[in-house]
Amino acid sequence: MFELNNLALAVPAPVARYKHMLLHPADSGVDVDDAAAALQEVQPLLEALGDDADAPAEGTGFYALQSCVNHSCAPNAAATCLPSGRMVVRALRHIPAGCEVLLSYIEEEGASLQERRALLRDYGFVCDCERCSAEELAGLLQQQQQLAA
Repeated sequence: MFELNNLALAVPAPVARYKHMLLHPADSGVDVDDAAAALQEVQPLLEALGDDADAPAEGTGFYALQSCVNHSCAPNAAATCLPSGRMVVRALRHIPAGCEVLLSYIEEEGASLQERRALLRDYGFVCDCERCSAEELAGLLQQQQQLAA
């Protein structure tokens, strides 16, 4: 269950920032002579690492605040990860005072009620948000109309 609360993230490679500082010391406020001396020391390491050293570090992060926010298939907020690795929750529309902030735990766009419920099965609950309740009610009414016809 822990993995379900993680957000994907990618942060700039620390080696890339360090390499940029050594190759462009003026941009970083570093003494040119100090940068040249450091570059001479680490050049073999940078060459050994190759281009992969510049690739962002990718993984997942567990964010305690985000993991405490309840789910809705019609969320009023979305969680995103910034390039720095920080997570932010942003309102998708106005959230009146006293209303709960809700995130979608799944990709709900274009998914049917049954598809969303299948995606949420691993979370251990059946969603009864406004959207799911309305779609379930509409389905029951349609079944009743078909039986009455």
